Amino acid sequence: MDKHMYRQFMEAMEESPVIAAVKDMDGLHKCFESVSKIVFILFGDKCNIA
Repeated sequence: MDKHMYRQFMEAMEESPVIAAVKDMDGLHKCFESVSKIVFILFGDKCNIA
């Protein structure tokens, strides 16, 4: 991770310390309406999540 990405990540953590975690597509869509800027996706892989 380069310094710029790290700085962006840390700023997102400071602005929104609550990290969302989703286990299906419905949860992922609900996340877009939340204040969380960081989301842990607990399903699928990079090939099947658009």
